[in-house]
Amino acid sequence: MGNPRVLLYFTLFFIMYLLWVQWQVEYGPKPEPVTQNKVLSTGDEKIQAGDIPQPAASANAEKTVAAIEKEPVVNPGKRIKVVTDVLEVEIDTRGGDIRRVVLLDYAVHADKPEEKLVLITDQPFNYQIAQSGLVSVNKGTAPTHNAVYRSEKDVYRLAEGEDSIEVPLYWTSEDGVTVKKVLRFKRDDYAVDVNYFITASDKPWSGSDYMQVIRSRPDESDKNTFIHTYTGGVIYNEEIKYEKYDFDDIAEKDLNTQLKDGWLAMIDHYFLVAWIPETGKD
Repeated sequence: MGNPRVLLYFTLFFIMYLLWVQWQVEYGPKPEPVTQNKVLSTGDEKIQAGDIPQPAASANAEKTVAAIEKEPVVNPGKRIKVVTDVLEVEIDTRGGDIRRVVLLDYAVHADKPEEKLVLITDQPFNYQIAQSGLVSVNKGTAPTHNAVYRSEKDVYRLAEGEDSIEVPLYWTSEDGVTVKKVLRFKRDDYAVDVNYFITASDKPWSGSDYMQVIRSRPDESDKNTFIHTYTGGVIYNEEIKYEKYDFDDIAEKDLNTQLKDGWLAMIDHYFLVAWIPETGKD
């Protein structure tokens, strides 16, 4: 039988190491986030970096989804607050962006249950937002994520006895195209359904929708050095399967792809933000 004292010493040193790692997570120095805003300019019109959706060739064009690592650029409209049994969400009327999501059933630390996990935020620290919009063959007849919608209310709450709640946003072009963008939230569900209802006054509307996640490089100061978890982009469909794109890859070239019957996500440790287009449609 081996020397039990050696095993005891090894166990003691291992426990001390784990305690040191946890101390670093809780009380170690945090680097100050550095943020710069960048704007692309085309003539007299300034467009945010990564914000130029391409017109679809037809209404049957494949849905475009993109995960982009960019410095935060905040250009807010009016905020709409949505509260369900599991989510607290802030939607911007500019684009209908989802700019803040709090997971009400998850705490940041076990000893601080009142401090809930913020999954999406447009604050510079760990900036991440979800955007979607429309592009059309005819310029000016579709609201991109830079378009400003109208809203009937500033606050929506899922009431007792209700299974879902809808947040409608309205936009109208100069030539009479009307778009109703509806975000639907369901009880005990973290998925948000996004649907468009389009009415054209004189001729059929032709275009497609697109989706993107804007994400800054995450802060790694509180990362456990003993347990590695992946943070970065992932895309999936029947052809690509499960393919990862880390932030070094995205820094060289934006992750911008067309998917059919697939999905795109930004994975952050044990959580993810994903766009999942409706299956069976291009």
